[in-house]
Amino acid sequence: MAPYLKPCHKKHNFSACAMESAKYAIPFLLAGDRNLGLPSFSPMEIPLIEVRGSGDFKVTLKNIKVYGLENVKPLVIDVDFEKRKAHVLSTIPTLIITAEYKVEGHILIFALNGDGPANLTLSDGIYTYDFEWTLEKRHGEQHAKIVKSNFDYKLKHVKYYFKDVIKGDRLLSDRINQVLNENWEVVDEDLRDSVRQTLLIIHDDLFAKVFTRIPIRFLFLDD
Repeated sequence: MAPYLKPCHKKHNFSACAMESAKYAIPFLLAGDRNLGLPSFSPMEIPLIEVRGSGDFKVTLKNIKVYGLENVKPLVIDVDFEKRKAHVLSTIPTLIITAEYKVEGHILIFALNGDGPANLTLSDGIYTYDFEWTLEKRHGEQHAKIVKSNFDYKLKHVKYYFKDVIKGDRLLSDRINQVLNENWEVVDEDLRDSVRQTLLIIHDDLFAKVFTRIPIRFLFLDD
């Protein structure tokens, strides 16, 4: 078991212990752990994401890098061991996402057809991750396996920048970026389902790697 993963007793101030353990373990997890199959998350790198909005709007992001995960702060960790359910609430002051993008379709009043570098800055995010698990036996040990999960988020602000969002027209592209930022809440709501699903996949993958490699008795102590 990784030495930075400190187990907590189920019945002895579990939530408080889990908060302290998470704060201690997060920097080690985000730095990467070869034994757990975790890459470095500073920055986190994602090859490809497709984000769809309403109607015909679609953005394809490639060579994505996510900066700022090392500043995550857990706010709440609640676990119902009888129902095998967990609720995790966290905050990240600033997440910066850079990528190469290709966009097509309509958003707000604009028809877009550009490609190039993109930068998204997510400020003061509150992130909620809920999951349920079952138990499965591996090499004689009980391991947790996530069977149901959900993710949601709330942001104080988002800043968008898509270079050349109208191919060949820099002035109009700059104006569209300005309008997107003036109406960031509308844009965020339009893209929410795709963004939420992407963040859910990331969280499921991180927790699954830990659960797959570490028996549950080393994470949650009975007495």
